[in-house]
Amino acid sequence: MVGRSIGFNYVIDKNVAAGGIWHQALNASTPHLTHYGAYNRMTVWQPPDHPLVPWTGTMFGFLAVGVWYGVMNQFIVQRVLGARDIWHARMGMVMAGYAKLFLPLIIVLPGLILFARHPEFMLEDWATANHRADGGFVVLVREFFPVGLRGLLLAVLICAVQSTVASVVNATGAILTFDIYAALINKHATEKQKVRFGIWASMASILAGIAMAIAISRMDAGIYQYMQTINALVAPPFAAILWVGLLWRRTNGAGAIAAIITGFGVGIALKVTALLWPFPALPGWFYPFGNQAPVCLALSMLACIFGTLAHPAPTPGTDPDPVTFWNSGETLRQGLGEKWYSSVVLWAGLSLALTLAGMVIFSQLFFPTGTGP
Repeated sequence: MVGRSIGFNYVIDKNVAAGGIWHQALNASTPHLTHYGAYNRMTVWQPPDHPLVPWTGTMFGFLAVGVWYGVMNQFIVQRVLGARDIWHARMGMVMAGYAKLFLPLIIVLPGLILFARHPEFMLEDWATANHRADGGFVVLVREFFPVGLRGLLLAVLICAVQSTVASVVNATGAILTFDIYAALINKHATEKQKVRFGIWASMASILAGIAMAIAISRMDAGIYQYMQTINALVAPPFAAILWVGLLWRRTNGAGAIAAIITGFGVGIALKVTALLWPFPALPGWFYPFGNQAPVCLALSMLACIFGTLAHPAPTPGTDPDPVTFWNSGETLRQGLGEKWYSSVVLWAGLSLALTLAGMVIFSQLFFPTGTGP
């Protein structure tokens, strides 16, 4: 136990990077991560121009990317719809929130260990350093795991990846077949034609994934930045539709189409602008994907509202029962738990409190930014 405590304290101390090669590595990476002064590896509240986790993106980006990933994700929706009742569906989501609390140990801690053991990685050119970071988990497995456990871990990772790939390929093939091919291209397609098209669509999605993997391996940025950039581009228009639809009963299909077109248009325009006018032509906060997502969300919501208003309102008494936040009070009060230990509100509130506590602990209050020697 003492050894583990010393090891953890050693990792934290080296990531504070107050001196030695660790401070040199910190100074070498700072110009690539912020132009607001000193950089602090131990806080979640990063400057607004941080390319990965600006505090502005942390505070406001979850309204777009967080809703897209945690509410509209097909894996979440399928499990909620398959729950026994509303209480089980809600407690399942609360349980997922507690599982999320372990993500820093799974994702962040290996990065802290890698920096503590190999600060020299950050002294290389930035593109090489990013690729080193992408392969950091493999480096740690090679250094800490014996041969037998390496193979077992590799098998587990392959199984996890194959499960995700199978779900994505299946969903992609289904969407392209039923929503594109059967609905727009060949409305009288037979079952055999649909199956054939689904097979080709699935194969095309796999080939597209391989091509994207090759392209990512040649990019200067890391794979995490690439994935989150795509999420920040795709998520805002759909999250906007959900927000407006939940809060306004008149929202219609015309507004949804307007939100999608505007969201993607604005997102692409922001990316192109950042490429044509790199820093310092524009303020540093303009470039992070975490800051662009809330902008796309706000404009997509406005487009959804204006698109809805441009479409004639339904004749009174002909529209279906509204499913909005304001018209679902009875449903919202169901499945909250009858006892204190089964209270959805209690356990969800505790999860939120633990999350906020973690954000406070890993902040300037406990890890103030230092200038080093």
